[in-house]
Amino acid sequence: MLSLFISYLSELSLLVVEFFSLHQDLLWLFTVAIDLAIALLLYKMFGKMGLYTVVILNVMLSNLQGPKLTVILGMETSLGVILYSGIYFATDLLSEKYGRREGQRAVLLGFVASIIMILVIYISLLFLPSQIPNHAEFAGNIHDAMTTLFGFTPLFVFGSLFAYLVSQSFDVWIFHYFKKETGGKHLWLRNNVSTLSSQALDTVLYGLVVWAPVVGLEDAFYLAAAKYIFKAIIALIDTVFIYWARTWDVRDTDWNEEIEEHKQDKQEGDLFVDAWQGKTPLWKVFWIYNIFFGVILFTVLTAIIVLISPMAGNLIQILAFILGAPYIIWVLISMWRSANNSSTLPRFLSRLWVIFILFTLVFMAFSLPSIFF
Repeated sequence: MLSLFISYLSELSLLVVEFFSLHQDLLWLFTVAIDLAIALLLYKMFGKMGLYTVVILNVMLSNLQGPKLTVILGMETSLGVILYSGIYFATDLLSEKYGRREGQRAVLLGFVASIIMILVIYISLLFLPSQIPNHAEFAGNIHDAMTTLFGFTPLFVFGSLFAYLVSQSFDVWIFHYFKKETGGKHLWLRNNVSTLSSQALDTVLYGLVVWAPVVGLEDAFYLAAAKYIFKAIIALIDTVFIYWARTWDVRDTDWNEEIEEHKQDKQEGDLFVDAWQGKTPLWKVFWIYNIFFGVILFTVLTAIIVLISPMAGNLIQILAFILGAPYIIWVLISMWRSANNSSTLPRFLSRLWVIFILFTLVFMAFSLPSIFF
């Protein structure tokens, strides 16, 4: 009886594989539905923590599936676009129900989880496969497969993380900007405008930094355009579900935390605004925003200049400089103002650092014409 049941499952599995191999477009729609269903289920079961889980899972899975190319609706695209779009749904729902700070917190959790995952996987690849005769071939094959799948290049790592952090932070900000401007009305507007604009930003950054050095600038823009079409379709689809989920009362499953839709935006600050206004501790602005994220930004921009400029010319170097300027200005002003939160010596050293960076930037700005032209 058990053997018959196993045989039946095996045949059914083969039929499913054969069906979806012939109907890839239906498989894409099915996967989108599954992704949204998982997000809704976790939210229903665990409230805010469920949405945090959705963001972390989808960020890690989309990074793993990102390099895989497939053809949907006649267009070549990255498989990671499906799960990556689910992140916007989760952060928008978090922002709508719990406030701007929770949306930003989810973005940072996904970012940190990605860094940890990449670090641990990199360490695991340093272990050599077993050489014991009985298992040497198997161990070697698994090691080679893991190296192919997880052997991230530095450009892919920093490029994908940079695009994620910038676009997701922009998504949370613009979502609440439109929420404030419309007085909390027109959820469809802020959901779609925030998602479509931030998805466009993410697609351009990812295409320039990650795909252009691998497949060339022309193919990178083709892939980016195709990816954006799929992201736009998913954004329009999830509008119905965010309206539906917004009405759910999840206080019983939300770990006894109260939901205050409008109070939290007033009571809790904004990560970027707080730093800009000098309300953030100096150590956090200097070590996390300036040093940690600054190194990531510098690495990405250097990769753009070194790897893409041979294909696109010197204009891409100017574009890289322009891309980094807003973040640098924000960090420097935030550090200067946040210095008031510290004692005399750290305040003096941090402002000395700001002055040094400013002089360096001015020198670079005056050097740009002679370097590029």
